[in-house]
Amino acid sequence: MRMWPLFVCCSIAITPAAVAGGAGAPVGALNLSTIERMTPAQLQRLSLNQIDDLTTVAGASIDQFLKTMLVGPLPGPVWPSADYTLYYSAMLSSDAWINSDYKKDAGADLTSNGCAFPVAAAYQKTFGANACRHQNFGYRNVAQYHRTHTEAVRKVLDMRFLLDMYVQCLDESTSPAGRLACERAAVAAYVQARTLGTRVFDAVQARYSNP
Repeated sequence: MRMWPLFVCCSIAITPAAVAGGAGAPVGALNLSTIERMTPAQLQRLSLNQIDDLTTVAGASIDQFLKTMLVGPLPGPVWPSADYTLYYSAMLSSDAWINSDYKKDAGADLTSNGCAFPVAAAYQKTFGANACRHQNFGYRNVAQYHRTHTEAVRKVLDMRFLLDMYVQCLDESTSPAGRLACERAAVAAYVQARTLGTRVFDAVQARYSNP
């Protein structure tokens, strides 16, 4: 019996703490929630180690959440399907998604307008090629189903977006300084998605008669 293949990642504990101070304040202990309250200047002070820790926790959080959503045997490919849509959108990396057979599934919304949320100009092409397209697919299709049209699922989609961008930074950066700049831009784009995404997610028009 084939079961859902889940994302595997080691968990790193990060102590939750508020980020105090104004634009010039140092960045202290943080987690995926506290970075949403950080200023752009504070985000630009994140270190490679801090971003590594955040993405590790994001991966572990996706894994833990999907273990409660994708249960039982892996069914045959069907569409529309809340489970398969969530699998394509959150479990698969953007590279795996692009190389999967999702385009064969009639009825899915495959449109993309590039990066739906503000991304630093220098990285619009980098993130727009895969990560933003993958996020568009998730937002436009996962929201079709009552069971997955929730804020908890939207956060999982945004964490996948962060991981997709992070991997692109690792793959395409040619120096530690370039990698750090890219990863800081990725975190900033993640924060924009968390801040602005509810309206976009809730505005998705239904495509299926019985989701």
